[in-house]
Parts: sequence; structure tokens; C-alpha cells
Amino acid sequence: MRSELADIINRSCVTIPPGEYCVEIEGKSLVYVVNAMRVVATPVTNGMFVEFLNASGEVNEFGGTYSLINTVNINQPLRKRPGEALFTVPDELVDHPVVGVTWEGAMKFARFVGGCLPREIEWQLVATAGDPGREFPWGNRKPSPALANYGEHVGATTPVGMYPPNPWGLFDLAGNVREWCSNWVNEYHHDLTTEEVQPEGPLLKVVRGGGWNLDQCFLSNTRRDYRWPRVGSVSVGFRVFWIDGNVKK
Repeated sequence: MRSELADIINRSCVTIPPGEYCVEIEGKSLVYVVNAMRVVATPVTNGMFVEFLNASGEVNEFGGTYSLINTVNINQPLRKRPGEALFTVPDELVDHPVVGVTWEGAMKFARFVGGCLPREIEWQLVATAGDPGREFPWGNRKPSPALANYGEHVGATTPVGMYPPNPWGLFDLAGNVREWCSNWVNEYHHDLTTEEVQPEGPLLKVVRGGGWNLDQCFLSNTRRDYRWPRVGSVSVGFRVFWIDGNVKK
């Protein structure tokens, strides 16, 4: 089952052109060198995450809490039927982005298929399609309900891939769901080139990309936000990266 899920993920990947790119984060202009990078074209869906939960053997409930996905929320569509061991999702929500996933749940899924979560510099690079002047994934036009799912215009998530992609063919980078990144929110005040190094300060992980229930100000490619990593939110999902690249010093 691991290989089948990995095959599904791999078939939906976009290859990022190798080269040197300028990325601006918190007023810092950085050069990121892409040697090789692939990114899943959409956020991970409910259908994909159900396959992972049922195939991986990972335990979701521990000590009265959840480690991978929040099943306490009554709006969470991923459920176990009474007396059954496997998770299911309603057919009409299979292609919606998975939500309620903790940071650990997102990381474990990514590793299960051989990938990783991006640092926010890598997320921002692909959101801008290598152009630091691109305000939103689609360009510099003002957001509208025709361009993204945000501001409760729809009132819930929508199937992935419904809105226009960015120039690199990546969907839902603004709206629908925010996406977990690997780094801590204060990491850029310490060492930009390290990954998963816990700094002093709030123990919060970065999320990027806006959500179906958030205002348009969250849709900008440069907007930083953060969440406690153990909490799965109704507007936070993720996508998988395969990365060979680094910040040029």
C-alpha cells in the first residue's frame, strides 16, 4: 500500500526548474539554489490521507489526545465506523484537502511517501513561481472568489484543483487550506539554513497560504502565520515536497 500511495502522489507532482532564485522573507533578500525539486500539485486530499492512516499502522489516539489528525471536531470527515478498524471518508469529500492534521501527522505522511514538508523559504519560492514580485500565486490581481476559496465565500473546503494554478502548475497555494511548513516561527531570527531546529520563543510552526475561512489578507505569498503543532485546525492541511536545494551563503 505504501508503494501504491507513493505512485499516486508521484503522478501528481510538478518539477520545479533548477536554478538560482531570489526569495524575500521578512525584509531579507535570499538566494535559493534549486538542484532538484518536485512538489505535489495540490494539497494532500482526504482520500490520500485515509490511505495513509489505514496502511501505515500509525496510532492516532494516545493518552486521550490525537497525534495525527483531530477526530474530535464534529466536522472532521475522516472517521472510523463503530466496530471497524479502518478510517473512511464520504465519497463526496475524497478530493477535498485533508484538514485537522497535526504537524506530526503531516510530517509522517510526507515521510511515508518518501518526501518532506518544506521550509517556508521553499514554500514561498514555489508559490511565487520564482518571481519575488508576484504578490499572489496567480499574479498581482486583487483576490476574488473566482481566483481562490477564502473569506467563507463557499463556507467550506472545495475539491483541490478547482481554481487557477500558478505559472508552475501548482494549485490551491492561496485559499482552501493553509499548509504546514517544517520550520518554527522564530527560526529565521536564528539560522535561515537549518531545518527543524527549535529556537527560543513560542513553540509554533509556520503555516502558509490562507484558508477557506480566512480574510483575503492571508492569501499573499509573503504572509506568515503559525499554529501550535499539536493542534489540527479546520483550515490547515499540507502538501509534499521532494527537495535538493539550499540557501546560498
